[in-house]
Amino acid sequence: QLDNHLAEYGFMVPLDLGAKGTCTIGGNAATNAGGLRYLRYGSLRGNILGIEAVLADGTVIDSLSALRKDNTGYGLPQLFIGSEGTLGIITRLTLLVPPRPKAGHLP
Repeated sequence: QLDNHLAEYGFMVPLDLGAKGTCTIGGNAATNAGGLRYLRYGSLRGNILGIEAVLADGTVIDSLSALRKDNTGYGLPQLFIGSEGTLGIITRLTLLVPPRPKAGHLP
């Protein structure tokens, strides 16, 4: 659904998975999913700019950012990406989305 929504604005999700109809973007970030577009656009870890996560005690960690480089403290988003939910549940994230290619597939 996210890829279809971004297509209206000329962008795309840098991740293409076989389970794209049933997976969630938070779950993909928690497992640092790869996918078919990995070689062209890199890992999901490199395309996530910021996250919001909820810890086991209910504390909300807000590290949402639209900056590519943020050296104002520890890189908390990088800790949660790939942690598979052991540190907390990712509830929101800021994703860097590339422009959709103008060329199509040849028949």
